[in-house]
Amino acid sequence: MRFHEFGGLEKLRFEEAPEPHISPTEVLVRVRACALNHLDIWARGGTRSERIPLPHISGSDVSGEVTELGNLVSGHSKDEKVLIAPGINCGICDYCSNGWDSLCDSYKIIGYETQGGYAEYVAVPATNILPIPDKLTFEEASSVPLVFLTAWHMLVTRAHLAPGETALVWAAGSGVGSAAVQVAKLLGAKVIATIGSDMKREKAQKLGADFVLNHRWARRTPQSPQLFRRWKTQACGRLRLPTHGSCEGSGENGEERALRKDSPQSVMGKQ
Repeated sequence: MRFHEFGGLEKLRFEEAPEPHISPTEVLVRVRACALNHLDIWARGGTRSERIPLPHISGSDVSGEVTELGNLVSGHSKDEKVLIAPGINCGICDYCSNGWDSLCDSYKIIGYETQGGYAEYVAVPATNILPIPDKLTFEEASSVPLVFLTAWHMLVTRAHLAPGETALVWAAGSGVGSAAVQVAKLLGAKVIATIGSDMKREKAQKLGADFVLNHRWARRTPQSPQLFRRWKTQACGRLRLPTHGSCEGSGENGEERALRKDSPQSVMGKQ
């Protein structure tokens, strides 16, 4: 599935395309599953079109099996079950060396600035493949790459979330939100999660959220001020991704009573 020009759904074509050729440092992966990410829609619409090769095959969240290895590739084998880490970088610049590889001058996203997984095969650097645990299906594995990469970067690289702190995850039912809940719990944090529908409450709790709030319901109910006040008190002084306001009744003083505006915040969205 690819498009030859930018636009709506009508630009997508189901057609034959040449099988990718790999370089000595790449592997060829037979695609078993590829998730739809909103990035694919932005690409088709022409967001940052100067970086997108045409004709273009989208698909950044890919899992499959290795079918061919470049002659310089080691540590991997044919038929290995893998998912593809979508970020390509140089690996040697200061940004890459310090965990900020997304700022590398060579940084590209597979399926956005390169050909992606809406095809039978995709060629990727061998450094970008990771083994899939046996307990995950190809479909489950393909739901991981972009959202967990984003959540990890937001919480670890940018916010430096630490054990014992509290993270507020807005829209925990989203891809990045559900990943953020799991990453925050892995780091030993307490998680306050918001949802837009009560249908998502049980899922957020199963993912590990300590408190779950329906943000649409909270805006309408007369009890919402008291509810927010109680949660602010519980989170006071430890909230890493804060809202604004004061922690009334917390017993602390000065700036420590507030959900501090200078606390680390990570915001994701289209730029």
